[in-house]
Amino acid sequence: MYTPEEISRFVAEVRKDLKLFSLVQPEILRIRYSPEDDSMLIITADRPDKAALLGPGGRVLKTVRDRLGIGRVAARSQTQIMIKRFRVALALKAAKKLLSEVDGEAKEIVRDRILPMLRNELKYPERRWLRMWELPYHGIAVAYSGGVDSTASLLIAKLAGLNPIAVTVDAGGWMIPPHTKRIIEETTKNLNIPHKYLKPKTEIFNEILSSAVEGRKHPCKDCHCQIEHLVMKFCKENHIPIVGFGDLLPTGRYSIYMVEKGLVRFNVAAALSLTKTDTILASKRAGHPGSRLVYGCPLLRSLHKRHHHFRYVSIGRVLRELRAQVLEPSQALRYVKSIIG
Repeated sequence: MYTPEEISRFVAEVRKDLKLFSLVQPEILRIRYSPEDDSMLIITADRPDKAALLGPGGRVLKTVRDRLGIGRVAARSQTQIMIKRFRVALALKAAKKLLSEVDGEAKEIVRDRILPMLRNELKYPERRWLRMWELPYHGIAVAYSGGVDSTASLLIAKLAGLNPIAVTVDAGGWMIPPHTKRIIEETTKNLNIPHKYLKPKTEIFNEILSSAVEGRKHPCKDCHCQIEHLVMKFCKENHIPIVGFGDLLPTGRYSIYMVEKGLVRFNVAAALSLTKTDTILASKRAGHPGSRLVYGCPLLRSLHKRHHHFRYVSIGRVLRELRAQVLEPSQALRYVKSIIG
């Protein structure tokens, strides 16, 4: 495939064609091409090298991709990789500690599946997703919203042989519109993963809804807590030892811990320190259409128009993901634009 020197020449030519003049050229350290999904990862030395490689709005990298004729091209700096490996090492340490706290199926899954998964991720970017034979029982139930983060979590759990079941809390069309339901059905079918909708207590979500509509309280935290509660309840009732979530922020030791005896919480994507770009690429392998980078559910988007003070809370959440390097600046900007309209 291409060498770092060849890619550097491509980048220099594209920047010149786009009239992006600079006396310093980005330093490219390594190139990793995956024939599985026709994707290339370009690893630069530091953040400014990556910024120069991307160009304004990602124009340089997109042009390089088109000229190379490659399906997908992404960039990451070596400094980002160092942070990622450190976070994965923290999750690995937490998982090892967990072995002394749990027993039965939960202990077997942590020891035989999750620890190898985390060790494998320490090899990034010279790694492929861990693949293992499938458990004869459901080892994990993943809270599935139909978004790219939870889709990536489902895919990773499936490949690792955890025999996942996808669980979606459905409080109505304001939470999960028809097009999202189609994505949920098609993606779980593509992955050959069973799926179940959970119906919450009407009065609880009605209170969340009325409080939000009246402008008294931003709905996301209470809604998220109720979803977590219902999915964990489902796990306990069905004797599923691991409950999985796709949140990207709770990395390190916050990504895996015992909720109560016999039940372990595992934030799959966060434990592996995945970024939004990672989850978009992974979810496309599952047949997911990807992310439009529009923030929030239909209800929240309508609330942003009605109650402008809710916008600040939502933008704050986006900025948290940007600060954690989960989002690229261009991705965060698109989310913010979708919030302010």
